[in-house]
Amino acid sequence: MNLFQYYINQFSNLKNEPYQERGVLPTEAFAFMSYCKAMKVDTIIESGTAFGQSCYLFAKYLDIEVHTVDNISHYGHTAQNIAKERCKDLPVHFHEGDSTILIPNLLESFKNNKVAIFIDGPKGSLAKKFRTNLFNYQNVYIAALHDSVGDNSIGKFSSANHPEFLNTYREFLDSESLKHPYPDSPSMTLGERFKEGMGMDLWYKPRNVMYYVYTGGVEELYNDFIKTSKELNDPYYMALTAPNVNLHADFITYFTEEEKGGTMGPKLNALRRLPFLEGDKVFVTDIDLYFNQNIFDIFNENFDIGVTSRNKTSGTAAQYSPINAGVWCFKYGDTTKKIFDWWYNQLTSPSYLEWIDYKKNHPYSKTIGLREWWVDQDLLNITYSNSKELQISVKDIGPEFNWVVTDEEFLQFKDNKYKVLHRKTGTDSRWKIAK
Repeated sequence: MNLFQYYINQFSNLKNEPYQERGVLPTEAFAFMSYCKAMKVDTIIESGTAFGQSCYLFAKYLDIEVHTVDNISHYGHTAQNIAKERCKDLPVHFHEGDSTILIPNLLESFKNNKVAIFIDGPKGSLAKKFRTNLFNYQNVYIAALHDSVGDNSIGKFSSANHPEFLNTYREFLDSESLKHPYPDSPSMTLGERFKEGMGMDLWYKPRNVMYYVYTGGVEELYNDFIKTSKELNDPYYMALTAPNVNLHADFITYFTEEEKGGTMGPKLNALRRLPFLEGDKVFVTDIDLYFNQNIFDIFNENFDIGVTSRNKTSGTAAQYSPINAGVWCFKYGDTTKKIFDWWYNQLTSPSYLEWIDYKKNHPYSKTIGLREWWVDQDLLNITYSNSKELQISVKDIGPEFNWVVTDEEFLQFKDNKYKVLHRKTGTDSRWKIAK
């Protein structure tokens, strides 16, 4: 599932909004707001108010504070008054003056906020330089230009240069707006003037994402997992679960009929339908973990997938499976998308001989399928040992990201040098069921 498939139901009423002269098209507002939701933005700063179409839509549909700045020189106070009247019941704050001065000041006052910037004036090279400067602020997560065409790559989205996006959403969202006259040449419509839309060129900072499976129980461990990961990493949480489970997540997907009855196979399979953004840095984890340090710094290194080797190397499991699937990570992009598809094919219709032979010699289970318990760990081991043939970069990031401990060791190593403690205790508290 891509980002826009997930958010279209929330924003479908954009097609019914009356078009305001000089404003954004519904598709452009939709794209910007979808990224704002995905990035958990809590404040929008706009440069260029005009008649208030964009600030009105952003505040109404996102229900967050919007600060819009305009120097009034282009459209005058008449336009400003129209914008204020339209936004009078919404959390929109109007600022009159030079955006290049006022917006940096606003960003300083919102240091603890997650901010999205929307630039609809100045235009051209001045706008691009302004955007570059603002995007360097630590609290700016999104910086978009209206009336601009960019490229689509890691950290970038361009509506007018994205045929799949336009073909899917333009007729649905923009059909009425495109019938309006183009203000600078009223003899033609907006649709005739802007064949591919006006253009919304957006930059974003890839997210830190934590993805896990939780179906209830072991509540004490789960609460520690959320608390310590949130304090140290503040990630975007994605979860795979069953209906009616109380959990902490920004995005939730549920077991499909094909996956019911399994845990680890579905955990891999669901990667194909989660709304990741290009460049997202993702940790896939169990929930019996305790975080001692920020783990996302590892993504400064160059790899597609990062796996964790075991700190306890004796025993059948360790000898057969040097990689422990309790914690692993990946950078989301074309290479990992392909491997996710390959994994699904190997789970449902195994064909890779190394994989088939590996399972034949498995000390615990020789079956292959979505419902087989060891299958995610086994596939990671095969991917790691055959990475060159599979044309993917897999790095062992070490056991310190997945340090397996008993109850006694947990007390010893808590808040210590190991980045992540994996609490494989096997005691009563390990399987305490939530009341």
